[in-house]
Amino acid sequence: MPDAFSQTLVLATRLREELGMVPTEVFDPIAVLESAYPVACVAIPSLCVGAIRQWLEQRVESFPAQLLLAEQEDRPLHGAVLAWRGVGLLLADEHDPWIEQRYTYAHEGAHFLLEHYFPRQEALRCLGERIRPVLNGERPPTLEERSDALLRNTALAWHAHLFPKDAQGRQFAEERADWLACGLLVPPEVILQGEQKQVSADEVADTYQIPLAIAKEYVLRLSYEQRPKNNCVLLERLASYNHI
Repeated sequence: MPDAFSQTLVLATRLREELGMVPTEVFDPIAVLESAYPVACVAIPSLCVGAIRQWLEQRVESFPAQLLLAEQEDRPLHGAVLAWRGVGLLLADEHDPWIEQRYTYAHEGAHFLLEHYFPRQEALRCLGERIRPVLNGERPPTLEERSDALLRNTALAWHAHLFPKDAQGRQFAEERADWLACGLLVPPEVILQGEQKQVSADEVADTYQIPLAIAKEYVLRLSYEQRPKNNCVLLERLASYNHI
């Protein structure tokens, strides 16, 4: 069974190709995500749960109570994502260094795509327009719709504020968002250039404008997963996982 890390990198490669990006092209999270998907990137000073709630209350007349995070304890955040009716709000801390904000937008954008946008699109594809009111929170699903969704392994969640309570589920969601963000920002083929040459984490961080700690972890994970395979074998393996 293909592992989630490789599956996520396949998805990142596919998305970059759909966006018409070449492997060496630097991914601008704000410009790319806002132009390709229904999202907005916003920097809030001293980002925290309370600041998000206040920002929403000042700008949105009618917003679902679930997205106002009423049940969440106030705490500082580096990033967050809110999703509603297929639209996402990607948030970063304005006080973080710009290179950290870039990664935050890519990471939160990955959450939006993986946990809201793509599942929503799949539900509409499988169940048709009749399911849109359910996804929009306008009515609960019928028993038949729940059964159809279960049989098709399709989610009917209509919103996501991405503060999961389950520790294990949260860890996997965070890891997968990291992998997709890294794959979008730095395609694996630019790192793995055969057994004799591999781009260093410092080069990756400098060229693709991502935090050095993230670059080190990404390069290390790729090296561990793929050694001693060269880049051609890597791409063949990733291409075989085409059922995402």
